[in-house]
Amino acid sequence: MINIQDIKFSAMKNIVKSGILVALIFCLTIGIEAQEDRYVYHLNVSIDIGAIENLEVYFVVEDEKEEPNALMYVPAQFIYEMPAHVIRNSEDSTVIYIKRLGAEFIGFWDHTIDSYVGMWKQGNQDFPAVSTQIRTSEMSFIERPQTPQPPYQYIQKDICIENKKGDCKLCGTLTIPDTLNSYPLAILITGSGAQDRNEEIAGHQPFKVIADHLTRNGIAVFRYDDRGFGESTGNIMKSTTYDFMTDAAAVIDYFGNYPNINDDGIGVIGHSEGGMIAWMLGAKYKKNLAFIVSLAGPVVDIKDLMIQQYIDVSAASGIEDEKLEVLKNMQTEVFDAAIDSKDQSELRRNIQDIYDKYAVYFDEEEQTEYRLNQQGVNIAVSQLSSDWFKYFLKFQPSKYIKKIKSPILAMNGTLDIQVDAEQNLDALSKMINSNKCYNLEIHKMN
Repeated sequence: MINIQDIKFSAMKNIVKSGILVALIFCLTIGIEAQEDRYVYHLNVSIDIGAIENLEVYFVVEDEKEEPNALMYVPAQFIYEMPAHVIRNSEDSTVIYIKRLGAEFIGFWDHTIDSYVGMWKQGNQDFPAVSTQIRTSEMSFIERPQTPQPPYQYIQKDICIENKKGDCKLCGTLTIPDTLNSYPLAILITGSGAQDRNEEIAGHQPFKVIADHLTRNGIAVFRYDDRGFGESTGNIMKSTTYDFMTDAAAVIDYFGNYPNINDDGIGVIGHSEGGMIAWMLGAKYKKNLAFIVSLAGPVVDIKDLMIQQYIDVSAASGIEDEKLEVLKNMQTEVFDAAIDSKDQSELRRNIQDIYDKYAVYFDEEEQTEYRLNQQGVNIAVSQLSSDWFKYFLKFQPSKYIKKIKSPILAMNGTLDIQVDAEQNLDALSKMINSNKCYNLEIHKMN
């Protein structure tokens, strides 16, 4: 329904059963920041997207005289404070529109159950939905004390930067200690999936926290909304990791001659897929990039990373070793088919053959459980045939890392089951020769 590539850890077992492993992130606690008690539309949407059958969506009404006048929360999909419009609200009906998603809820009052009954519409799909009326005091809350709050001890500027090559504008926030001196600049690059400049997830704003800390310690920071998301423009649906690299390159070039920025002190900090982009930028700019920081950035070939990820996630979800080996082999063949197939029709045939081949290892109930059926084929083809995934799966970080001349700081967590610390840091150490490379394992990260 709401398309994101980041899936909650508690749904991992369902993801493994789907036959395809998509990009994952850390498990985070659900909740919203405490605030005054306000009116809320609480939607229960009946859907079937693998791990989720009923999706809870909250719309907290802010000020009905303002536009947008509400904020949307979807805890199960880590969506928090997305602007929404209550465009009609009467005793008999209500319409809520979410511009960023191209989605809307249309409901009519049913006095027998004291609720709005209607449909959630997104794209060409309709889902039955029921909305009850509650208050924010009836929702779960959690404090985010690490999130910086004004007044800030530095200067903030909102800037939009044009990427002519990508036909888009990247809008973000520059934080700089003051305008009296020149400072080095760290450019923050987000991970996979559409992200805002704060890389917000489940109410956490890690990039805002990083920017605040660095700026208070004498380093300017620029963080920006991904193309086609937030205030940035462009088509994210047809974009690949290469396209996102051109976005970051446009940002680097923009600040190469900017007041109070030391032009030989510009570096990048990339998280997850942003780490891959950092490697590409390092190869492109060589010594002209002052530093590279990789936060859980992949180093091994992405296909190998995804297989390791599949093994680790499957094991964490409790799948027995015998079945795990079969699923691993099947997934390897699926990825090979994604790389080798010339078009979507050939990919569909190849995946169908692979599923038929491995179905004999499972009874009828298990075949349904692991979606070794037409539904599973459709899901696999949809995910694997996207421009982004095809480029991503073929990506080889080593091609870029070996060309880097800038100092590198690589940080990985030993409890990370998406980007294995040992697998990737060991590979990085072997790739770096005379370059200054600092590897840091963060043990017991949770």
